[in-house]
Amino acid sequence: DKKLKSGLRQRQLERASLASPGPRESFSTRNLMYQARPQPNAQERERLRVERLKARNEDRVKRLLNAKLRIYGRDTEALEEQSKMKQERLIAEKERELALDKKRVDEANKLVLLHKEQEKQRKLDACQLAAYHKEQQQAKAKRDAEQAAFRRQDGRDRNPNSLFLNFHGEDLGVKERRKMQQQQQQEWIVQQMREKEEARKAEAEMNKRYENYSGAIGGVCEEAEKQKEMDKLRRNMEIQEYNRQLVVAKKMKRNSRKAEEEKQALEEQQITASCVYP
Repeated sequence: DKKLKSGLRQRQLERASLASPGPRESFSTRNLMYQARPQPNAQERERLRVERLKARNEDRVKRLLNAKLRIYGRDTEALEEQSKMKQERLIAEKERELALDKKRVDEANKLVLLHKEQEKQRKLDACQLAAYHKEQQQAKAKRDAEQAAFRRQDGRDRNPNSLFLNFHGEDLGVKERRKMQQQQQQEWIVQQMREKEEARKAEAEMNKRYENYSGAIGGVCEEAEKQKEMDKLRRNMEIQEYNRQLVVAKKMKRNSRKAEEEKQALEEQQITASCVYP
């Protein structure tokens, strides 16, 4: 368009200069100049028209390819909306990551507290068991000491052959005493075995409870890790779906812009074809 206007302007200036000659130019010279200029025929006019159309189309293509001059076809509102959505998505992902980190920290703290409580209970049970064993050992030592003191009376254990002399005759209750002592020893042995069995069961129960606690804690941690992986997978799928929709939207917009440009080019060609140049 600019070249066409400049060409028309140049021709108008030339005609004006020919119509109004200067003081030094004579009529004969002006007439000779006007007669010496050849007039283009129809083929030459068609060639000039095609060249002007070609130059105009090339200039239009250059303006279309220049991003600084190409202001149409740029959806600034959609770009701003996409940028805003991207920022919101990044903020939401960051908040989700922070929430997951906080949840993991809370679970780790709970796990530490459970371990401390279990260790404390284990030490308490061990102290109680040690105190129980010590008490039983003291009771046994006391019984042994009483029996030893009873045997040391009147030198019975030092001179067992003189036991009959201390009773001033035959000891008629020796069988009953031996029977009672054997019965007491059996009762003590049974009691000690029962105490050992109870201690063993208590320790087994404590170990089983500790294993149950550890298994529950491990299950909680495993569930948290699984939930994290699921959230990550779902987030990746959402991003892929968003990118796919964005590509489809860009493709549709590019096709619509191309169709619009083709329509404009066709209209310009029709307008150019309808124009009549001298």
